[in-house]
Amino acid sequence: MITDSLQIRALINRLIRDKVPITIMLPEREGFFSSLLLDSDREGGTMLADELFPPRGHAAVEPGMEIRVLGNIDGIEVRFKSRVITINADQPGASYSLVTPVAMDYKQRRNAFRVPVSPALAIPVLLSGDGINAKGTLADISHNGLRVAMRNPGSLPMGTELHCDIALPDEHISAKAEARHSAPDRRGLGVVYVGFRFLELSNEHQRTINRFTANLQRDQLRARRMFHS
Repeated sequence: MITDSLQIRALINRLIRDKVPITIMLPEREGFFSSLLLDSDREGGTMLADELFPPRGHAAVEPGMEIRVLGNIDGIEVRFKSRVITINADQPGASYSLVTPVAMDYKQRRNAFRVPVSPALAIPVLLSGDGINAKGTLADISHNGLRVAMRNPGSLPMGTELHCDIALPDEHISAKAEARHSAPDRRGLGVVYVGFRFLELSNEHQRTINRFTANLQRDQLRARRMFHS
């Protein structure tokens, strides 16, 4: 738990500067809503958040409402509570003045959690280098590494450094990665899962992965809640 105002301000500024998607939970409302922090006022102790999506979230917001906010900075989860001060209905989109939090949960996992990727997305991964040209589909990913489902991995010694191209839905990522482990699918589907650790990953691509995994987690949570409702 962080209560130092300077540290909190620095984290808020990171969320704003890097345009980190945030997930907002409203009291007595089902589901999760997406937004962005747009600005902050240090002297006034306030923040400005973008209109909630989907629209039913915006329709539910009221001045004085306490909200919960979740974000992800370079694989580190940030959680805090805030309160809606005013709703600014200026066109083309609404925004909300929020109280700057006085405390934050800021916890880094010992090893970054890899978010599973549905096979239905069929996100292609191309691997090349050292006479190797292979392809597969993305099985899970974090800012530390990824796991690739491959039909014919062939001879891929562990420790091999390869160039890795990942065609995420909104952006292409290219990075160097090292093969760390492999295991066949236990269901006998003829698939081998190969795990890789990123060796070189730009800050921009880290942010891309963070946005992608945050969206995946939000969609998975929403689907889980719908299934149990």
